[in-house]
Amino acid sequence: MPGLAADSRDGTVVRATGIARRLVGESAFVPPVAGVPCVVAWTRYGLHDPVQPAGNKPLVIERWQIKPFILDAPPLHVIVDAGHIELMLPSRSDGNLQEISVAEGQRITVIGTVLHDGIELPADEQAFRDMRVGCKLVGNRAHPVVITASVSDTLAG
Repeated sequence: MPGLAADSRDGTVVRATGIARRLVGESAFVPPVAGVPCVVAWTRYGLHDPVQPAGNKPLVIERWQIKPFILDAPPLHVIVDAGHIELMLPSRSDGNLQEISVAEGQRITVIGTVLHDGIELPADEQAFRDMRVGCKLVGNRAHPVVITASVSDTLAG
């Protein structure tokens, strides 16, 4: 799979590694297990009904929190806008909670489809230190955005 380049064409599936950063103006969310601001989180809650016998299966609730975010992959900066996503990262558990998340500032590898159309932020939403965005990496049901640990982190660990 090709790496993201400045001349990557629309519709090409590419890989890019960089630092996840929140878009300017986007509010942060803090999932319960991670305890830090994140750009993506999946949490599974296993709830036992005290009225039901102990042998019954728990009620399972899954919650996704996804915000478009910047992948700072110098010299390129891309928006990751995941309509459909697959997280291939380790999960964390705390009691009846299981969670997979991408924290702000975390180094990740993203596989997605290149989209150049409609990526400019309106001038009144750009801050002094905003970076110029080169493209979006998007996904759909057939080809979701995939997020993994960065290759260099995997080799180091």
